[in-house]
Amino acid sequence: MLSLESWEYLKRRLKELNLTGEGGVYRTKANCLQICQQGPTAVVYPEGTWYHSCTPEVLERIIQEHLIGGRPVKEYVIIEHALQESYGRQGHSSGDCGSVGG
Repeated sequence: MLSLESWEYLKRRLKELNLTGEGGVYRTKANCLQICQQGPTAVVYPEGTWYHSCTPEVLERIIQEHLIGGRPVKEYVIIEHALQESYGRQGHSSGDCGSVGG
């Protein structure tokens, strides 16, 4: 299953790059987000950037360009919908949370 391959890749890369925990990036696995027509999906919070086609290669771009570089990978964006300020977690920078489902 591509979604499980993507999930394992995401976990490994975030750990390798020291982005988890103290690095400020948290991840959550969702088995199905009901929008899998274009492969596994991922969402980056608090800005609410949803991505489609999240293969390991696409996830690497999201990690490098969005989580590290601060720029969404536009060609894979489904929608951007930021969380309201009252729902955001205080003390964390933009691009600090993610989920992968498929």
